[in-house]
Amino acid sequence: MPPPPAATTPVLRVRPAVPSDLARTARWQCRHLPHGFFPSLGRRFVARWHGAHLDAPHGVALVAELVGGPEAVPVGFLVGATDQRALVAEVVARHRWSLTATGMLALARRPRVALRFVRTRARPYARRLWGAGGRGPADATAAPSRSADAGAPVAVVAAVVVTPAARGAGVGEALLEAFAARARAAGTTTAELVTRADGGAVAFYERLGWERVADRSSKDGARMLTYRCDLTPPGAQARHSSAPHAAAGGVGARDAGAGRAPAPGRGAAPEPRHAGDAGAPDAAGSPRVHAAGAGAVRRSAA
Repeated sequence: MPPPPAATTPVLRVRPAVPSDLARTARWQCRHLPHGFFPSLGRRFVARWHGAHLDAPHGVALVAELVGGPEAVPVGFLVGATDQRALVAEVVARHRWSLTATGMLALARRPRVALRFVRTRARPYARRLWGAGGRGPADATAAPSRSADAGAPVAVVAAVVVTPAARGAGVGEALLEAFAARARAAGTTTAELVTRADGGAVAFYERLGWERVADRSSKDGARMLTYRCDLTPPGAQARHSSAPHAAAGGVGARDAGAGRAPAPGRGAAPEPRHAGDAGAPDAAGSPRVHAAGAGAVRRSAA
């Protein structure tokens, strides 16, 4: 009898999302990241919102998958923007009618959510969709703080989810690294996200170098923390640090490295259970390392 074939170490790969991913990513967000307003509208609306990122020039939609044989197993996703203001304008221009129709149908089926919408969001959403579109984020529940330079583009992570079986395998970090690379390629030097203060994702972001810049309450009364990450390439950071004004004692936290984007393969931070600017993990405490543990996968070179 021939010996059994040697086990193949799964490879972690991050790729752009495609339309066939939307039902899955919507299901994952509603199940694992239910905080914020959009998930309360149901999977159909969330899928349409995720889909709006696919054809938007400034949209980012990524899927992480483990490849260990003929099939690739999706284990997480991220949606966001390389320029948040530009993305909102694009979504409003291209998907205003479809998002409005899907949202109104969802509200008609959910009277309590509809009442919550009228009390907290109806007026700003109407202004965004039918008035001065592009002046705010896609989900006002998760509005990031303004950049120090109001005219500079800001990349925003809207949602990132890792499936329970893959937590601890570096999936969240890989998704954030891929997002940071997209934002840098677009010329954006600052990224932001918002997460719940009572979730387990706070330590994850801080250990990856994200800097807390704001602490506020959402429209639903939850305490939300805004984090910022400097995406300036290391060489540019070094040149900036050697400039006369920096040498004169003007080096701030970001110049010293706080808030710097994680370097590929850093692997210093534990995986969050699930996180995103619409909310953070619903379970506090340190995340567990599951069957697909941190040492059980390899990163794809692609």
